[in-house]
Amino acid sequence: MARLESDIEELDRQSAEPGFWEDLENSQKVLQRLKGLKDKLQSFSNLEALYEDIFALIELAGEEEDASDLLDEALSMEKNFMN
Repeated sequence: MARLESDIEELDRQSAEPGFWEDLENSQKVLQRLKGLKDKLQSFSNLEALYEDIFALIELAGEEEDASDLLDEALSMEKNFMN
């Protein structure tokens, strides 16, 4: 993830340089790559948050006598993320 963030920072820096827009073909490639990396980072962050939420629900379920509702909620969260 650190590599991904570093690549995003580098591309952001490139896009802020004077003359960046003079080479339209290159600037479009850089911006497309930047968008792809940001999308990938956002997907990873969403997946990480979902993992933490599901893990918390599983921990709560372990403390409950009847944890079926919590487990159903965790499964529902997983299905919603996958769609």
